[in-house]
Amino acid sequence: MYDTQCYPRNLRLVVTFIGSQYAQSPDSALDDALRASMNTVDEQSSNNVQALLLCAIVLHALHRTNEAETCLGRAATIARHIGMNDPGFASNTAGGNLHVEESYRRTWWELHTTEIYVAALHRRVAPSTTLLRTMPQLPGLLDRDNTSSGSLQSFEDRVFALGPRVKYPSACYKIEASRMISRILSLDPTHADHISDVEAVDHAIVSCKLNVPSEQECLNSHGKVDESLFQAHYLILCASIFLHFPRSALPSRVPSAGDIACARAQAVEISSPAAAHHTAKAVAASTAMANLAALPCPLGGHSPFFVCGLVLGTVVQLAAATLHLHDPPQLQRHRDHVVLMLGALGNLGERWTVARNAVACLKAISQVIFVDPAVTAMPQQAYAIPAEFEDFSNIEWLDMFTPDETQNAVWNG
Repeated sequence: MYDTQCYPRNLRLVVTFIGSQYAQSPDSALDDALRASMNTVDEQSSNNVQALLLCAIVLHALHRTNEAETCLGRAATIARHIGMNDPGFASNTAGGNLHVEESYRRTWWELHTTEIYVAALHRRVAPSTTLLRTMPQLPGLLDRDNTSSGSLQSFEDRVFALGPRVKYPSACYKIEASRMISRILSLDPTHADHISDVEAVDHAIVSCKLNVPSEQECLNSHGKVDESLFQAHYLILCASIFLHFPRSALPSRVPSAGDIACARAQAVEISSPAAAHHTAKAVAASTAMANLAALPCPLGGHSPFFVCGLVLGTVVQLAAATLHLHDPPQLQRHRDHVVLMLGALGNLGERWTVARNAVACLKAISQVIFVDPAVTAMPQQAYAIPAEFEDFSNIEWLDMFTPDETQNAVWNG
């Protein structure tokens, strides 16, 4: 069916490039052709939005951060210019083809959720697509006899409906989860918000989770994954971490080897009840992220954006472990969660560079935190502090995601 659609060359090229990442040896000539093609995309069309968006996602997965951001920004610019956010855009431009209409709506919402997620990872302000007053119908919800039934507002208002809970298309839950992250981006980055503003966002995140089908429903009886629902769950967990981690008692910076040595010698107590609350919420979200990684399904089928969810979950567990070096049972639990998520990242790293680079950083930190040469009888060489560790100790945990010189030095060596 794909071959019969006569898609434009640049869109076919990026789809082929993505497929090549699953080959044993990706084609460098194809990479060069893709770069040349994306650099010349200037036509204001839906197909070019799709091509640039797909290119941004795969380049992010390959840890080509600046190129990915450029493609994403261009996709958003074209989408706004041609009015893809307008409720009537899909039906007015699809020539009566319902499949094309649905494709246009899915493209807009994927662009919207991707912009939000990347902005949060890079610690930026809310992206352009969140500021628009009009939005298209949600994917899979359009009722041609009653166009309001497919709106974002009608979906959000479902929580007040009487009668049994209705299950909506999974993409709707993913969109709602991403908009929880958008609300966090609107909070004061200095954490000077009134406590009620933070509580309101926290309650919205919890409500979102309560109104999404459970994690178990991500898999059917044959082990097939509902990928959109899976993404909704890890986006909710990312939202919780983005909100609570910076406000918690967890150390905001990657500890140095000296910090770890001091922590082993002196127990840490959390004196602020508010900080303890945020700490518990952040750790709970990271533990739930590990639970998602443990679902019995192939990791390779997930979006490469799950890599960043796993990294977030891992750094929270590592930060929490530094507070529990004097509590062996709790420290073991943190270690178990970290080992699981590192294993998942290692699996994803077989294909995606961003996961492979993350594992190298996180293993270096994990070795310093969990391996105590004073109590473990192994050759001294096994406990040598990795040379890479000092390159990124004492930077903020969440700055590991930002596409600046520090991050490039940390991740790329």
